Amino acid sequence: MTKDHGLTLIELLVVIAIVSILATAVMPLSRMTMVRVKETELRSSLRTLRNAIDEFKKDCDTKKLNTLESYCKTDQNNYPETLEQLTEPLKMAGAGDKTRKYLRRIPRDPFTPLEATDKPNNWGLRSYSDAPDSTQWGGGNVFDVYSKSEAVNAKKRTMDYYSALGFPEMAGKYFHHTYDDLSNFNYRILYDPQSLLTKLTNLFFSKDSPFPWIVINR
Repeated sequence: MTKDHGLTLIELLVVIAIVSILATAVMPLSRMTMVRVKETELRSSLRTLRNAIDEFKKDCDTKKLNTLESYCKTDQNNYPETLEQLTEPLKMAGAGDKTRKYLRRIPRDPFTPLEATDKPNNWGLRSYSDAPDSTQWGGGNVFDVYSKSEAVNAKKRTMDYYSALGFPEMAGKYFHHTYDDLSNFNYRILYDPQSLLTKLTNLFFSKDSPFPWIVINR
């Protein structure tokens, strides 16, 4: 004689826990995929902008741009005044009307919303005299660009973390860098707070550091 068996309370709780874990794991996947796509777009856009800035300076240093047009300013280390200048047809040196555009358009920062639809330049700017991690443009020239969202959020995470520990002054001791800054180095990530494994672990254990751990190999 057989008996009908249902789920015990413990079995039901186990099933609910497993379903909850799977649901929690699946939901961030699409979000993480979109972030990875944006990160790829960000690296490509930064590379495009930095190459255009370097090409402009190179043409100024080698006198290839028309010196009568005041494009190149030695007091600004021959860097462009604005990113918009790189989209304009600039006259080359020599006879004729030959011009050059260093950018077809200014690519957008995929992580930072536009301030206005008629202002496609939503990048953070640094001049030649600015500090490497400066978030305030000193003006005069464009030496480098960065994602406003990335830099601001990184500084906020640092301040929140050390404020929670009771040492907010420690936040001012840190320099903030992007993964793009490490593109020329051989590095590996030991710990990624945004990884799926870390997010799952944080469901059951106390949260670890909000900062990634990176080793740069020689």
